[in-house]
Amino acid sequence: MSCKHLLFPLMILGLLLTGCGDDATSPAVPDKVLAEGTWMNNTGSREVGFDGLEVASGMFNPDDFRPREPDHYFFEDYLFQRGDIGDSLTVDSSNCAAWDSLTARLTNGVSNAMILRYRMSPDGSLTSTARGEDSFFEGGLDGSLDPDFVGYQLTRLVYHFEHFRLTSPGSNPNGDGLWTDLEMRIRLCVYGRPE
Repeated sequence: MSCKHLLFPLMILGLLLTGCGDDATSPAVPDKVLAEGTWMNNTGSREVGFDGLEVASGMFNPDDFRPREPDHYFFEDYLFQRGDIGDSLTVDSSNCAAWDSLTARLTNGVSNAMILRYRMSPDGSLTSTARGEDSFFEGGLDGSLDPDFVGYQLTRLVYHFEHFRLTSPGSNPNGDGLWTDLEMRIRLCVYGRPE
């Protein structure tokens, strides 16, 4: 048999012996969805003439709430528009400067508050909605989330933009046409693995 004929079988054997391309840096256990929570809002605002929603998400300790402190946010100033329905935003250590401090809060054994802030225009009023981890994530998908992700290494958060509707003047409660109704739904999935 010539060397040319041995080349292909040797390549296949090499792939099998090396784990088909796995390297030593690959995690032994793949990450999975540990829990998910959903923000749903139906509200209105005395504003008109915009096409999107400026969104930020983070968390805070109710005993130490300084909402503009940068390490409280996983992301800020994301513009969610009608065309973004079905899109998702992944946040992890590669794109969140405060990842380590925020994930430390998510795994500290305390039910800190998950927060979503939004406004309908850059000059509009800011609206916030917050819930503790233990009620926002509703116990986790595997039933072991109590009160947070203690015992897990978190790898990423994925925000799914599922529903968004602006209707102007909508319900028009003041009768002057200066009103916009908002409907939105954003689902957050937390990925990780046991420590």
